[in-house]
Amino acid sequence: MTDFYELANRYKRVENPVLDSFKASLKRQIEAFNNGTFNTRSWVKQDGTGYTVTLGKLPDSYELFDKEQVVEFLLSALTAAQTNADFQADVAKAYGEPVVEPKKRGRRKAA
Repeated sequence: MTDFYELANRYKRVENPVLDSFKASLKRQIEAFNNGTFNTRSWVKQDGTGYTVTLGKLPDSYELFDKEQVVEFLLSALTAAQTNADFQADVAKAYGEPVVEPKKRGRRKAA
């Protein structure tokens, strides 16, 4: 029988802020598409023949022809972001490491 420490390490969740940010953005895009909300920053854009889909900062774009295909495509991208190591690597490469600005402390310089 394994002890708790070995069991906990086996199921430990590894935090990945870049991937978590991508998944959160993708969920918002799915919700916006289902509501029919399009703007200039949307990942899904409607054109004459159907829809053009980009996945955030990833370089490829995709042509889909009806709403069901778009929803299926976005949901499969969400599944891939959770399970597929190659897709996770592509997302990490496109988004890079998160930049955390240190908080400035102290007095302001007199002008």
